Amino acid sequence: MSISRSEVLDHGYVSLEAVMGDDFTPVEAARVSTDQGRKGEEADEKLTRFLLRHGHTSPFEMVEMRWEVSCPLFVAREWVRHRTANWNERSLRYTAVDNPEFYHPTEWRLQSTKNKQSSEGVLDKARSAYISRKYWDHVLQGERLYKEMKSLNISNELARLALPIGYYTKFWWKNDMKNTMDFLRLREDEGAQQEIREYAEAMHNMLRLQFPKLMKIYDTISI
Repeated sequence: MSISRSEVLDHGYVSLEAVMGDDFTPVEAARVSTDQGRKGEEADEKLTRFLLRHGHTSPFEMVEMRWEVSCPLFVAREWVRHRTANWNERSLRYTAVDNPEFYHPTEWRLQSTKNKQSSEGVLDKARSAYISRKYWDHVLQGERLYKEMKSLNISNELARLALPIGYYTKFWWKNDMKNTMDFLRLREDEGAQQEIREYAEAMHNMLRLQFPKLMKIYDTISI
């Protein structure tokens, strides 16, 4: 049973499944060097702020979280670039999927003229409706081809080629607090792709509930 869960996009979610540590575990880890523990909330918050502000990263690696994520394949391929984490993903090589789900954007963003990897503005409503129909035809064609290939006993590892990258995959992601904070800093930035930004924002809100004191300090410090 998950600790907390948030729905993201049209069919996705992110779920906090397990936690090791609490708000002041980093403080205890830092004070191991002087053979001391917690000294009270005020002193512990002061040290937490100092550790974050001055880039003392290892104490925050002593807090760990395991997440379950369902997201479009193209989002997962951005996510996996954060290589400090442990990752296990549903494999369509080992198993077939009877009713795959696909991401359908609510609007079609336009290519940025300032940043080749970003977008700005949206397509007008008339052409957006046209592209949405064409896109969904493409998705359904891919799904039909996938199912036809499976009906011919084509291997899972090859049949999956038919599925568009808007297909929803699922994975477990285990990371420590330091590297999760790095993930949030990068993926909540306005330059990040909107879809992964929505997952990062959902995770951030769940961490605020699970680690209220630690995240309050994090939110007030530019790391």
